[in-house]
Amino acid sequence: MADVASVLAEAGLTVTRPAFGPVGSLEGRANYKTLLVVRRDGTIVERVSLDVPDPAHREQLICIHYLRNAVRTFWREPKGVNILGRDDPWDFKLEISDEPIFWLEITAIAEDERRFRKLRNEARLQAWCGKEKIPFGELLKLSRIFDSPTLSAFVDKLAEDRLGKTDLVSNPLRDQEAFLFMGGGLHSDKPLEEKLLEAIKKKASKKHSNKESTVLIIDNRTSLFDIEDFRAAFAKIDDEICSVPFKEIWLYTGFFSENDGNEAEFCLMVVKLPRERAETMLAVANERGVDEHKRVMW
Repeated sequence: MADVASVLAEAGLTVTRPAFGPVGSLEGRANYKTLLVVRRDGTIVERVSLDVPDPAHREQLICIHYLRNAVRTFWREPKGVNILGRDDPWDFKLEISDEPIFWLEITAIAEDERRFRKLRNEARLQAWCGKEKIPFGELLKLSRIFDSPTLSAFVDKLAEDRLGKTDLVSNPLRDQEAFLFMGGGLHSDKPLEEKLLEAIKKKASKKHSNKESTVLIIDNRTSLFDIEDFRAAFAKIDDEICSVPFKEIWLYTGFFSENDGNEAEFCLMVVKLPRERAETMLAVANERGVDEHKRVMW
């Protein structure tokens, strides 16, 4: 089935992708969704983002992608990896061959809390796709969240049987492969630099130990902002970023990935690095060259 962007293109409408977007075709790719943003001037922008319903699985993919980038950029050779801890207290405790033990923590930003709720609700619905059975209580919640006449009618019929919330019922979503979600206009409840600084400081204020050995990754769940917006925002809060104890900070924007982390495309933007690693990054950029958006492509 053709995606919506392709249909629009065939109709003569120009659909563009921002710098925060995959380079090639999405054909055969896994775990992604597209958002079509119609701007005030009538132009259409296609935002492609990593779409993984399970939050723990999403964090695992982000961790894998960070390690893959580290191998390519800093280590330049294969490394053995052991996950020594999970959520204890940081998201990951990692042991890398010939490297000191370090921790990795992931936080996320979106335009506002309403956007976060929308993403969580959409993920909740998609998590039940293809499953034969579903708890009646979960189906009831989904019918209320999405105000679907079809789901509501299905639930009303089941309610006649006086089912309990944990009773399993036939899942009306079992044949669904994808959904078309509608949304309102995108807006941010505060300036981007404030959102970023708030997310970073919230993690820095935790009383957990080993912050100096922890890598902080900001999972970019926004659809309104592009690369230049983030560059400008980080420049405004550079002094505050330098003062937090995390040894590294990165902005992660995911586009697609197989469930094991392979066949993936993502972007990692440097926010804070130790001097030695920053020099290595500069050398890599000089060696490989950068594109018009100042990205190093692998």
